[in-house]
Amino acid sequence: MPKLSMHEDLPFDDASFTAVSMSVLFFFLEHPTTVLRECRRVIRPGGRIAVYTTAAEMRGTPAAPEPVASAGHWCEDEELAAFAREAGFHHVQVVH
Repeated sequence: MPKLSMHEDLPFDDASFTAVSMSVLFFFLEHPTTVLRECRRVIRPGGRIAVYTTAAEMRGTPAAPEPVASAGHWCEDEELAAFAREAGFHHVQVVH
């Protein structure tokens, strides 16, 4: 399964939202930092982003079975936090 090839520019003005959420998307992203930067652009100052993704330890279980489990990118906690910091987010926290 190839990574998503998507247009990463959101069709919204700067500071349009107070929050952005993503669910099980990072698994498919080729450039997560780029996507997070674009999310940051559309979030108002003081806004928040929430990213839900499947933990790497779920790989190969019924929650993330093969062959899909081998097709995507499994992010470790520090890697997720690093993507967010690189995109310019502050007060980054990974919660299980």
